Amino acid sequence: MGCGKSLKMKPPNNCCRNVHTWVVILIVLLAGLLIYVLQDRQLTVLSNTGLFRDEETTGQQCRPSPHIQGATGRVYQLSKARTYEGRRELAPATSTSCKPYSARAGRRCDRWIVVTTIHPSTPILRKISSLSGWCMVVVADKKGPVSMDIPNVDYLDVVQQESCGYQICRLLPWNHFGRKNIGYLYAIEHGAEMIYDTDDDNQPLFDELPAFDNVGYSKQLHVAGHLWNPYPQFGANTKMWPRGFPLSRITDPATKRVDVINGTVAARRAGVVQFLAQHDPDIDAIYRLTNELPYEFDPAPRRLFVPERVMSPYNAQATLHAHQAFWGLLLPVSVHGRVSDIWRSYFTQRLLWDIGMQVAFHSPFVVQYRNPHNYMADFDSEMDLYYKAETLVKFLQEWTPEKSSTSLQQKLLDLAIRLYEFDFFGVQDVTLTEAWIQDLQCLGYKFPLHPSLITQKSLVDDEALSATYLPF
Repeated sequence: MGCGKSLKMKPPNNCCRNVHTWVVILIVLLAGLLIYVLQDRQLTVLSNTGLFRDEETTGQQCRPSPHIQGATGRVYQLSKARTYEGRRELAPATSTSCKPYSARAGRRCDRWIVVTTIHPSTPILRKISSLSGWCMVVVADKKGPVSMDIPNVDYLDVVQQESCGYQICRLLPWNHFGRKNIGYLYAIEHGAEMIYDTDDDNQPLFDELPAFDNVGYSKQLHVAGHLWNPYPQFGANTKMWPRGFPLSRITDPATKRVDVINGTVAARRAGVVQFLAQHDPDIDAIYRLTNELPYEFDPAPRRLFVPERVMSPYNAQATLHAHQAFWGLLLPVSVHGRVSDIWRSYFTQRLLWDIGMQVAFHSPFVVQYRNPHNYMADFDSEMDLYYKAETLVKFLQEWTPEKSSTSLQQKLLDLAIRLYEFDFFGVQDVTLTEAWIQDLQCLGYKFPLHPSLITQKSLVDDEALSATYLPF
C-alpha cells in the first residue's frame, strides 16, 4: 500500500516518516546554501572597501568586514563602488517647471532661523524665536505636534509639507533630520539674505546673534596639513575634538597647532560661521563615553577662519550661512542624521574654495542642554563618521570637477555623483541634489560666479597678505 493511502487510513508508516524527514533536511540544506551564496556575493562585491552593509545603497551604516587576517582588521579604502547611470548634466529651469512656486503667501524677512523639532513649544524654542531682528520657521515631523503657539514662528506642519510645491519634498523621508531642507527653501523663498541653522536644544546666550558684518576682520590662520581641530584655539583641552573629525588624527599635534597667524580676513569672505556651544559641545559618542561633561569654552569673543585647502567639520546646530553659500545648506538623507550635517560641511567647504569663501569658527553663542540621547545608539549611528571621515577629506582634497562643469551648480551635481559612486551616500542624494538646484533656480536664487584672482593687501604687523580671492 502506498504512502498516500496510509495517511488517510492510519498513522504514517516508516515510508511516510522517511519522506517527511528527507523533505525537511532538503529544505534546511537549500536555505543554508541560499544564505551562503547571498553572503558570499555581498562580501565579494564589497571586499575592496573592507566594509559590508545591510543595504548597499542606503549609506546608513558600515561595519568592519569579517575578512580579517589574524588580529589585524581593515580600514576603509577609497575605491569606486559603482557607476551612476543617470543624467550628469543639469536640466535647465523652465517657466513650466517653476510654475508651482509663483505667488505663494507669507511674510518676508531678510534674516531667518530654521529649526526642526518633534517637541511642542519649549522655553528654548521661545528663546530662539525672540532673537532680535530674526524671523523663524519650524519644520514639523510626523512625531511632533500638529501646531505650535510661539510668536514670530512660521510652523510648517505635516499637512503643509505634504502639499509642498518644492521638488525636494517628494524625496525627503519622514522622521529624518533632512526634512529641515524644506525650511531652508521656505526661508529663501521668503526673502532670506542670511540663515541661522540651529537645533531645538541650543539656547542662545545673548539676545542678538552676531552677524557677518559685526566683525569687520577676523584672524586668518596657517595650519600644517589639511585638517584642523579648532577647539583648542577656543580654550578646550587638546584631547577634545568636534563630531566628524577623523579619529586617526585626533592625537596628531599638527591638527591642533596654529603655526602662524598670517593676517586678517574680511568678514564678507565667510560663507559659513560655526558658533561653539557651551556646557555640552558638539562632540561624538566616543568622546562622550570616555570623558566627563559639561565643558565650557573660553567665552571671549573670537572668530577664526579655516584656511583654504584645510577642512574642519561643522554642524547644523548653531551655524550662520551667508546668501552666497545657501546652495551648501542641503542635508543628505541617505545617511543617518548624525552623519548628514557633517558630510554637508565637508563637501560644502570644498566648493566654497572655488568661489573665494571660507568657513569660520566663532566663540560660543549657545549653551546646549542636549535632548535625551543614548550614547551607544549615537555611537552606532555615527559609524560612517568613524570609518569614512578621513577618506572623505582625502577624496575632497583630490577631487576635480569634470571639464564640462563650469558653473557652481553643475559642480555641485558633479560632486554629488562622485560621492555616490565612491559610496559616501546613496543614489537618492544625487536625485535630491538635482531637485535642490532646480528649486533654488525656480526661487530666483543666483548661484555665485567664480571670483577673479587679485591681490589684496591687509596690514598686520606691517606684513602684507597677498594673492587672496575676493568674493564677487
